Amino acid sequence: ALILCLACAAANTNAAEQPGALYAGIGLGLSQLNPQENGSGWHTIDKTDSGFGVYLGYPINERWFAELTYADLGAAQVAPRNNSLSAAAEISYQVPSLTAGYYFWQPSEEIYAFVRGGIAGIKNKSSGAIDIYEQNTSVQITLGLGLEWRFAPQLFARLELTSYDVDAQIAMLSVGCWFDD
Repeated sequence: ALILCLACAAANTNAAEQPGALYAGIGLGLSQLNPQENGSGWHTIDKTDSGFGVYLGYPINERWFAELTYADLGAAQVAPRNNSLSAAAEISYQVPSLTAGYYFWQPSEEIYAFVRGGIAGIKNKSSGAIDIYEQNTSVQITLGLGLEWRFAPQLFARLELTSYDVDAQIAMLSVGCWFDD
């Protein structure tokens, strides 16, 4: 993140105000994961984990943007309902997504509120000797809401809450920068 910020600060144009400039970012967050049990004999014992995300975006105009994101939401801890069957295990979540966003409110010159929506491909993997998770579908609708603070001509920070499905959400703080055309 530091290298990304330094590279952006070295640029000499104000790309933040120019639609058409690519931008990228990286962030850390806390995730809430609740895999559906569906009569599997397993139950979730720890639904929270830390996660990270990286994204590449393109501002279509002053209000609209498109983003390609990869988020690793961490893993939910699960255990068998019958303790004699097996040890506890994890179900991990990796999520690539493609979204469109809209800046709907600007309470100050540097702060922008936005919403986003799109499609996500959730990839789950369970730890342990037995595959304990049966995924209903790998394609989901993703929705997000956030604030963006443009604290320097090329740099910004975001605080965002994103939901990838009823069982996977993340609150993330990220930093990013615009690149010259």
